[in-house]
Amino acid sequence: MMRHINRFFWWCAGTNLDVLEKCPTDHSKYFGVGGTILFTALMASLAGGYAFNTAFHDPTLSIFFGVFWGALIFNLDRYIVSTIGKGDGTQKITLEEWKIAAPRLLMAILLGLVIATPLELRLFQDEIVLEITSEKNAKIEERKGQLNSEFAEISVYESKIESLQDQINKKREAKDKYYDEYICERDGTCGTGKPGRGTEYLEKKERYEAALEDFKSIEKSNALLISEIKDKLDELNAEKKEREKEFIGAADKNLGLLARLDALSRLTSKSTTLLLSKWLITLLFIFIEIAPVLFKLMSDSGPYDDTMERIKHEANVMEKQKISDINDEINTSIRISSERNKSRLDAELKGNEELINSIAIAQADIAKLAVEKWKEKEIARLDKSLSHIIQSNQKEDILFQDRFWLLSNEGSEYFFRNGKSNDLIVKKSNEFKTGNWKQNGNELEIALEGISKIYKIEKLTNDVFEIQHKESDEQLKFQLV
Repeated sequence: MMRHINRFFWWCAGTNLDVLEKCPTDHSKYFGVGGTILFTALMASLAGGYAFNTAFHDPTLSIFFGVFWGALIFNLDRYIVSTIGKGDGTQKITLEEWKIAAPRLLMAILLGLVIATPLELRLFQDEIVLEITSEKNAKIEERKGQLNSEFAEISVYESKIESLQDQINKKREAKDKYYDEYICERDGTCGTGKPGRGTEYLEKKERYEAALEDFKSIEKSNALLISEIKDKLDELNAEKKEREKEFIGAADKNLGLLARLDALSRLTSKSTTLLLSKWLITLLFIFIEIAPVLFKLMSDSGPYDDTMERIKHEANVMEKQKISDINDEINTSIRISSERNKSRLDAELKGNEELINSIAIAQADIAKLAVEKWKEKEIARLDKSLSHIIQSNQKEDILFQDRFWLLSNEGSEYFFRNGKSNDLIVKKSNEFKTGNWKQNGNELEIALEGISKIYKIEKLTNDVFEIQHKESDEQLKFQLV
């Protein structure tokens, strides 16, 4: 039985059970670490359940959330302790160890604050409820004052009712006074002192009857006004009481977690004793949270730590070796594949070299033959054109047409053929170019190889032909061949 309990607490500490069981000198240390983690989680479970119940007032959901919260804190604490490592293996905590442990210590401090707050609310519950009640009453009084300002008409209506009632009371008092005088005079107990219905009696009786009529008139009119004002007053009072009731109901329900935290904050600002008590509880839970981490850093390195260090080192070396072997295999495969592809490419290039040379020679022969054929075809076409030009009829009235003209300084011969298309043939260095021409009065348009230019005929005789380009200084002088 004890062995199972030990293993459970070792598991809570995040240890390797099989390795730790072989290291008896470390059993107590990790039993204590596991116990701290477990009981901290239990306290967190209680605190979380209480906080949830305070907020939602549902016991079933509070139990479920408390268990969940405790499991969450347990897992976080177990992770923090199991990943902190053994430090430098000495009881002294070095600066480097503080740097390494800083994130985990911050997490532990935060968890300590989270766990301590709900328990503080429970421990100071009576004071908190009293503070909330006091604050609620103050807010109710403040709200009543606001409602009085919003419903200021109530006071006005009440003042009107009092004023109208005072008028009735004054008339009643006057009526009663005249009545007493009238009766007294009749009985002879006052006034003239003579009983009977004399002149004085009649005057007082008339005065009483006038006061009575006045009283009845005022009472009737004022009663109607008072009734109307009371109806309005009842409506306003009902609305005011309803709004006051709503506010009081909302204030009575404001006993949730936020209200309690706010009340605790106000109490600590008022009472130094309460503030110190709150922080003592908070620091206690912070210390409980960070204690396993600090104890691990301060404790000497034991057999369990050394064994785990060796196992981790062996595992790292083995994994690195596997990675190295895989890289070697991949590099070898790549090198073999590259050499194989290079050999295949060299063989293909060598095998195709003769074929490529033969294709090049054949292409050169074909190109040479095509050039010769094209040359013969062009010469035959030009000879045919010249023969046709020579055999055509000439017109004596147009001197430059159907004649061969030699362009000075270039040695080019121009032949302006007169026909449907007005062809132009130019021969230079045994090469022929074709185009066309068009005459419009003393202007001559020449189109040669897609380029069209307009010239002005400057001189035209039987053996001389000169033209000037209209848009430049270009001047062409021809002589009859």
